[in-house]
Amino acid sequence: MARLSCNGVMPHTPTIVLPTLSSVSMKPSTINSRNLLPRRLVFLAYVLGVLGATLAPLSGEAYAAVSGLDKLVHVGLFGGVAVLLCWNLNSVSITTARFVLLLTTAFAAIIELVQGRLWYRSGDYWDLLAGALGAALGIGFAWIVARTWTRSEY
Repeated sequence: MARLSCNGVMPHTPTIVLPTLSSVSMKPSTINSRNLLPRRLVFLAYVLGVLGATLAPLSGEAYAAVSGLDKLVHVGLFGGVAVLLCWNLNSVSITTARFVLLLTTAFAAIIELVQGRLWYRSGDYWDLLAGALGAALGIGFAWIVARTWTRSEY
């Protein structure tokens, strides 16, 4: 008869640990504050680019030519914000994913509120929804990339 250890697992039985969403980390082994500076600068430059693209006066000809292009642009822009934010936080755990989704959606909401006050732009709830969708897709993409990195390190 086989003997069980106190935790119910057979002694000398190999344990297989699979990565889960809560355990996947984007942390390379040599992260320090010097390595994070380029990440922070890329994130800052991207956020400034998003602000410029969403708050600058633009002609509506490109958006009028292709139906839904405005929403697709919002998905892409805020998906990029979410990916870069996950990269800067070095994690895509459940807690981080919620934080990134909340922060990115709040950023999209603030932009829509500001656009509603500008005479040459208009705020739109559908744009906010597209921004939140982009954030969720960006988090999913960051999770896939982090999971791939984690598997390739072993």
